[in-house]
Amino acid sequence: MTHVMELCRADGAAFTAAEAEPVLTALHVGMSFALGRWTAPMLPVGVDSTGKVVWEDWHPGHCDPARRTSPGWWHDQQHTSLADFLGRVITACADPDRLPALPLQLMFGIAAMNDAALSSSGS
Repeated sequence: MTHVMELCRADGAAFTAAEAEPVLTALHVGMSFALGRWTAPMLPVGVDSTGKVVWEDWHPGHCDPARRTSPGWWHDQQHTSLADFLGRVITACADPDRLPALPLQLMFGIAAMNDAALSSSGS
């Protein structure tokens, strides 16, 4: 494992796996868009206030092989720009009316930036 992340509400309140799903979706498409290649949160696990595991998701997220250079817009030393962008994507994905369209729009952007997709199309 190279990175670990903890999700929690700003007010400290508990949340369900179903309520976490839009955040995980936002992280999947948001990070992928920023990097210009598919990347995903892997092996999310939910714990209760006592530390007991109450849900797990072991499905493999859609990911591209990591590369040294990325066609995405985010530079890994600019943490604030990524945090700002992901905060906006997470907020937008929390809106049930926007959730179906936003990931699709970002997916189109990821495909447009993905040089592997461009090279396989004969361009």
